[in-house]
Amino acid sequence: MKLNPFENFAKETSPGVYHALTWDIEVSQTIIIDLIELARKNINRKARFCLHPDSNETLQFTYLAFVAPYMDKIHSHPNRPEIIYPVFGSAIHSTFDSSATLLKRAHINSDAPVVLATSMGNWHSLEVQSEAFVMLEIGTGPFTNTSTIYL
Repeated sequence: MKLNPFENFAKETSPGVYHALTWDIEVSQTIIIDLIELARKNINRKARFCLHPDSNETLQFTYLAFVAPYMDKIHSHPNRPEIIYPVFGSAIHSTFDSSATLLKRAHINSDAPVVLATSMGNWHSLEVQSEAFVMLEIGTGPFTNTSTIYL
């Protein structure tokens, strides 16, 4: 696999993060497979392909691939809600209170995909259950270094 299998239609903006050159792109099964392979090669075990060409876009659509073992740190997005839709594999999405007490766990799976919405400021994490997990995340921008905070 090339270092950037998306070089004809996307640019790598930081390690493991690729932004489409234009909004006019069709996400194929090949893109999903390549994204999983990029996640396998990354030290943090994830990779993302952003359909929005720029982090300053108001509307942000991002495919995220994770490979097991993977678990997010508990985090929130203080200025935006997010919507996730499972595309491949399975994971557990957990929500917490501000003391890191577990409030709810939801199993999400591409075999029975449902949209999961997380409200603005809600503490949450994701734990991959299958060998790999890919989801589509929809949120608002711009994305900055304060868009995600950790508990």
